[in-house]
Amino acid sequence: MPKRHHIVVGLLGFIAAYVVSVGAVAPIIRQTGDSGHLQWLPSVPGAVWLLNTYQWPADQLSRVGAVQCLFEISSSLWWGLLNPPDTTP
Repeated sequence: MPKRHHIVVGLLGFIAAYVVSVGAVAPIIRQTGDSGHLQWLPSVPGAVWLLNTYQWPADQLSRVGAVQCLFEISSSLWWGLLNPPDTTP
């Protein structure tokens, strides 16, 4: 039984780490714009594709209301920390 407990705890930790980290994708992509700090990122082959692929499961799961709330909290946290530039004219 203890081994099953470790698997469950590890799986929950993995899911929590994903929920917390996936919120950083949108601000990182915003930083690749004209006034962002990561303008070089699109020139790295596959970098933006990899970020979008990482975010894809969250896009699919956010159709569920409670899960969407978790992703929105994560995204708000990362938008505040990374402070991406405003791209509105």
